[in-house]
Amino acid sequence: MTAAKMLFSDPPKKKEFGLDFHLVQFFFCCLPSYLITAVYMVAQYARYEIRRMEAEVEVKKKKDEGEEKAKGLEANASKESEEAASAGELLKVKDRLEALEEAFKEIVVEKKKLSSHSSEESNKSEKVEAMKSISEK
Repeated sequence: MTAAKMLFSDPPKKKEFGLDFHLVQFFFCCLPSYLITAVYMVAQYARYEIRRMEAEVEVKKKKDEGEEKAKGLEANASKESEEAASAGELLKVKDRLEALEEAFKEIVVEKKKLSSHSSEESNKSEKVEAMKSISEK
């Protein structure tokens, strides 16, 4: 009976997936490649942004180094000018000191001459007196 019923009855209504079902399958099939492409594009954009930021940092670093170098050169120039000024003052002081040393040496030499000269004179006067005393005797 069931077999005869099935045979003589109208076939059940077909479900119509048709084109819609195939589109869904195609979408699920291609979805991973779309996702991979999207991830790849995001990664490429991120690389581009990272390189751009690194370039900006490098330019900023070079600019800062240039400014530091300029400041260092200015500081060195001011130090050198101060050293030159102090060196000029030191040279003046050194010249004055040498002049004082020369004057002191001259004074010492003159004193020695005077003391030796006065001692010679006193020796001469003693000799003269001694001779006078001897001649008187």
